[in-house]
Amino acid sequence: MFTSFSPPHAQCTTTVHLLGGSDVESFIESVYANEVDIPSIQGFRISSAGMSQTIGDAFAGLIVKHLGVLKIRHLEIHHAEEFLGSSHRLVHAFARCSTITHLVLDEVGDRGRELLVKSRFSLVSADLTMPDLDEESDSEQDPSSPSSSSDSDDSKSNSHRDPDHHARHNPIVLLRNSRRTLESLTGSCCKTLLRVTAPHTTKAKDLSFKHVYPRLTALSLHHCAEVPSTFRLASAFPHLRTLHASCALDAIMDAGEAAGGFRARRRANQDKQRVFGTWSALGACHAPLLEHYLLGLACAIERLHVQGDHMDPGMLGQVLRSTTPAHLSLGAFDADVFGPQVGFADALAHLPDAVVAALEGLDVALDVGSTLHVDHIDVEEMLANMTNALQPLRIRSFGLSLAVSLHGKPRPPLALVPLCPQERYLEALDLDALATRIRTSVPSLQTVAIRLSGHPTRPDAAAVDEVVRENAVPMVCDSSGV
Repeated sequence: MFTSFSPPHAQCTTTVHLLGGSDVESFIESVYANEVDIPSIQGFRISSAGMSQTIGDAFAGLIVKHLGVLKIRHLEIHHAEEFLGSSHRLVHAFARCSTITHLVLDEVGDRGRELLVKSRFSLVSADLTMPDLDEESDSEQDPSSPSSSSDSDDSKSNSHRDPDHHARHNPIVLLRNSRRTLESLTGSCCKTLLRVTAPHTTKAKDLSFKHVYPRLTALSLHHCAEVPSTFRLASAFPHLRTLHASCALDAIMDAGEAAGGFRARRRANQDKQRVFGTWSALGACHAPLLEHYLLGLACAIERLHVQGDHMDPGMLGQVLRSTTPAHLSLGAFDADVFGPQVGFADALAHLPDAVVAALEGLDVALDVGSTLHVDHIDVEEMLANMTNALQPLRIRSFGLSLAVSLHGKPRPPLALVPLCPQERYLEALDLDALATRIRTSVPSLQTVAIRLSGHPTRPDAAAVDEVVRENAVPMVCDSSGV
């Protein structure tokens, strides 16, 4: 039997869950038995894969028949290609639901693309997962020139592919019917590049997307099939405020193996932004360090979120120079980010004064032991190196999160694996004293917050040290009582 639920804070509204062909059939029977209040339905969440054509045709007919009273706002379809393929009428039926404003499509293929192109939606948000179901690989060309005929950087032949391949896998093109209303876009495994038909032109109107989304402020691109072309994103989303980006491993490998490697990809992105323009500023950008480097963002970013686990101080230094963030967050790094070898301190060592002056806050989240063997970790040394690395900064706030993963997650019971020396050190560590020591080592600091989690004997401990009227007021909260 199909299920339904009312969203939080909603009144007299229902989202219908259909988990299989039998649920769809049951829903259809209930509607025609007058057991369902059609006007109260605000959305469908469909997790069914394939079903019989008979049921698919009946469901499509039901949708079309009730278009006058069915005012759904939310549509979520998992296994979209299989579901929509059950009946060719389903695409046309849902495309006519002009009231849909929030769309989630998983496994978008030809039928999902047809739905997007033919729809009458005025979407506010869209979340699309777009794997290359044909397992085709893109043709890439040298990215070193802003006037090259493609954004991509692989040298494989494209003679076997239709010229619209990039557009057919690009949500920026496919969602064009909602370009005036879309505010948030999440794309997974998608392509964001564009092949240019006039290879020798350098005019912005030829190299930019024809479709501009003036209301879109939040863009999330996960596991991109190619390294995005930054200036194209800026041309499509001129008022963007928050960007999340990550690339698939194949895309990273292609960029690294292309002529000039990662430097050429970054240089191409920077060159094209200089020629054709980019954002004046972003509110926030979240990405792994390498993706930050490859995007080559050439605008101020208020909050820069850099995800580990690998630290390359040269890359981080260049990213900081070109973005001058007011707040920097480092996440998912291990203890070696503050190790005696190359680490965060090296990235800070040669920063221009303007970059140092702009940085007001720093948050560091370490997953201690996530990549390093416990024998290669010295927590006391790491904390000392960290304190020294902060001294050249003029930050006003600093946050440190220490997640303990020295023996894996979940940690084996203490009866089987006793506390190791690093865990014993953390067990006895005075977080309040550490917070005060860090604050007093950086004259500009006003607030230091420290959190320890995952330790077997003190699973959640925290300390805050603040400057109030030139006096430090330490506050400690440790649920373990240590």
